[in-house]
Amino acid sequence: MGTAASEAASTGDHAKAVEAFTEVIQLMPSPLVYAKRGHSFLKLKKPNAAIRDADKAISLNPDSAKALRVRGSAQRFLGNYEAAQKDLADARAEIAELQSAKDVAEDRLSRMQHKLKDSELELDDAS
Repeated sequence: MGTAASEAASTGDHAKAVEAFTEVIQLMPSPLVYAKRGHSFLKLKKPNAAIRDADKAISLNPDSAKALRVRGSAQRFLGNYEAAQKDLADARAEIAELQSAKDVAEDRLSRMQHKLKDSELELDDAS
């Protein structure tokens, strides 16, 4: 079901995507699915529905960059520019924080892989 919803959204069939995301939410609600359905509502020019879904996603995960971006875009659509600016700035900050954490994790992984390779070479030399 989630795949069908994402596929419908990616092909631009946002009405179908909303239906499919709604089915997913009924079975297994998650902040990401609410944010994705909110994005589809926004594409259908239903900013109030998009805000409701983004608010639900944010209540479940206050750090949801996607939900903040959806809500900010919906606020901008409605002409609520100050609220839009805050949400979009918060989304950018969350994305930057996630990118920083990803960079740190990738660096640590690389160092661990090098240590593992060095250990394997030492074992080969000892054999």
